[in-house]
Formats: sequence, C-alpha cells, structure tokens
Amino acid sequence: MTGNNIILRIVKDGVTHDLQVDKNVPLRVDMSTLESQQIGKLFGIGSQEFNIPGTNQSNAFFDFAFNPGTDTAVGMYNTLPVSVLLNGDVVLEGQIQLIEAISSDDGFKTYKVRIIDTTITLESQLTGKLIKDADWSAYNHTLTSQSIVDSWDDGILSGSIYYPLAHYRFPDGDSSSYAAIYLGNSQSSDATISNQLTPMQTAQFLPAVKVKDTLDVIFDQAGFRYTGSFTETADFNKLYILNKPQEGLGPVISGSTPATFTAFGGFGTNIQSYTIDASEPVVGDRVMYISESTDPSGLYTPICINTSTGYTGSKYDVNVTGEHTFTANLSAFNPTFSSPATATIKLELCQGNTPCNGSGESVNVVASDEISLSNASGLATFNLQINHTFTPTAGGEVFLLVKYFRTAGSGGGNLDVGYFNNTFQCTAAPDNVDGATIDM
Repeated sequence: MTGNNIILRIVKDGVTHDLQVDKNVPLRVDMSTLESQQIGKLFGIGSQEFNIPGTNQSNAFFDFAFNPGTDTAVGMYNTLPVSVLLNGDVVLEGQIQLIEAISSDDGFKTYKVRIIDTTITLESQLTGKLIKDADWSAYNHTLTSQSIVDSWDDGILSGSIYYPLAHYRFPDGDSSSYAAIYLGNSQSSDATISNQLTPMQTAQFLPAVKVKDTLDVIFDQAGFRYTGSFTETADFNKLYILNKPQEGLGPVISGSTPATFTAFGGFGTNIQSYTIDASEPVVGDRVMYISESTDPSGLYTPICINTSTGYTGSKYDVNVTGEHTFTANLSAFNPTFSSPATATIKLELCQGNTPCNGSGESVNVVASDEISLSNASGLATFNLQINHTFTPTAGGEVFLLVKYFRTAGSGGGNLDVGYFNNTFQCTAAPDNVDGATIDM
C-alpha cells in the first residue's frame, strides 16, 4: 500500500509518541502463513523496515542517535512496543528496533527502524517452552465417580474438562480386575456398561481438555491473546485433547501419599516345629515382619492377631485396584542339619480377604520360591526371594506364607525353622485417584 498516512505509535517510559513515516513506503499487511514441513513451525511476513524523517520530534525521541559517541539511543540496544497505524487504524502490532541513524551531507536526518510483528514475537516467546510446563492450575479438579459423570454434561469447569468413556486395555493382559466396555446385554438394549459386577474404576479414566482452553494456556505463556471466527464456533468448542501423561494406568494426581511400605523380620524367630509329612500341606503359616521402616499410607500391619485361634502374622491392605510390586525374602539356617530328614521349604506371596485366619485360610498364591534341603546341604543359611508385580483388588490383603514338608520316609524328629534378616516390601503401588486432586 502506498500514498497513505502511516504512523508508528510507540510507548516510551509510559508516554505514547506518534512518529510519521516517509511517504510512499510500501506496507505489507498480508499475514498469511506457509507450512515449513516442520510440525508446529509456521512462517509469515513478520519483519519490516521503515525510514523515519529526522524531525524535531523524532530527533528528541531517538536522543539524536546520529551524533558520534551517542550510546543512549532509544531502540538501539532494546526494543519498544509499537503499533502501525494506517489512516488511523491499527494494522500491525509488535516491537520496534533502531537499525541505524543516517545524516546526509546536506544535513537531512533519517532513522531506519525495523518492526518485528507479533507473529515472530509470539514464536520467540514460545521457543523452548513446553505445553506441560505452562500454568494449568486453573484446570486442577477433584476426581470422583460422580465428577466423571458430571463432566459429560459440562459439569467440570463449565465443560473445560471432559472424561471420555473408553477402554484403555487390560494391564499386561490381566482382565481379572478391570471391566471391559459392555454395549448392552440380554436385559438391556441401550449402549451402557451393563455388567455391574465388573464396574469401571476411576483410574481407568483420563481427563481431556478443550482445544480452546489449550490455546488459551499456550498464548498466556507468551502474554498474547487471539481472536478468530472459527474459534468461536459451536463445533470448535466441542473439540478436546486427550493426552497420556504417564506410562502407567490412571491420571496424574497432586499431593498423593505413596502406598508403599518396608518391614523387617527379627532374628531367631521360630516359625513352627513340624513333624514328618509326606505331602505338601494345604495351609502354611503367615510370616511376621514385625519392624516397620516406612509405611506412609498406614496400610501395613506388622502383627495381626486372630482372636479365636491366636494366630499371628503380617499383612498389607490393598487400598486401590492396580499394579503393585512386592519383594520379600526369608533367610534361615538349614533345619535338616544333623538330621536324616530331607525337607522342602516354600515362601509364597499370597492375596486374600480373610485376615490372619490360620488353619483353613483360603488364599491365592501369586508367586513363590522354594528350596530342598538335607544334611548334605550343611548348616549354611538359605535364602528364599520373591520379586513380583501383579494387580491385587482393593479391599484384599497381601501377605507371605511359609510352607514346609518332608520327603516320605526321610525320618527325623521335629525340626525348627528359625529365620532372620528378612524383608517384606511394596516398592511400587498405584495412586488412589478416587477423591484425589488431578494435576493437569
């Protein structure tokens, strides 16, 4: 565009200055962009140069930058906010920088300036920034089964957060604890999750955030705002982004207390004296790890007692269905030393729902380690170890059983197994997302 009145409106020290640009300067206002074959990278016309005549106003504004030795020239070492006005209307906004000050032989002064518009400024402000590092605190919320349902009717932050119903697979192929998506059954023809015996868990849902809110957060990082007719349409307002911020199941929560623990067993604690048995017993004894080292969520009980049987043991109460990792060991001297007996000793990691019930306890063994011993094994200690990851169900217990039996006809009297220096740990457990604050 030429033959128009172009003004550079600059804010300096809180004061607005209008500087006239030389006549017949072409002004590029086409801000269309081209894809650069790089994801998220756009180019546009974002830099223009202008000549400002050396009037009394412009000389004073630029501190007479053409004088030799001047080092206080405005815009030479920094930038200032500027608006480009065409016939009174703002067509560009950005930053102005002084490129050079020219003084001709006839004494005419000219200031060459460069305008960096907001397209380039926005890019430079966002360079190196990640969306996850932006301020998402306004979108944090409490997750419950009710809030998930509420999100389907814009019930969380006026619809900014939405929990889509999807099947995110079973963990490691285990379908025992997580419900599949059922689309009706013989009693129901509507599209619902119709198996009430296997309800969805809150940890199976992830929060989606509106695309429009995501744009707001991105532009806030650079201190900009955006407008556009498309972003105000009803269809655009229904677009959501569903991200997966962590490899494990469930959303990221804020301020959670770990559901892990570490406990130790004491030296020389006898498990039990046992007699000759030709077959593996159905029931073993729960091992006691009586010294807690860590238990931030208070889920571990070092000594649980059944009042009817007097049976004691240790247990971990599962507070959320999900993937847990347990490690344990049992060390002891060889009980068959100086005996003709041959014995097998097993350590079993179990889950169940009957606390410390002793004889007749029904449990599910999820991992085990065993050793066969005889006089030939010597007095040296043996060590049974377990390191296992599985998915227990909330409300159940995890504990350790020790079992022992002799080879038929191996002979020998009663044998004591005294164990020591043993450890029982839950090293990894899922967050309890029900009622937790979701950190967006």
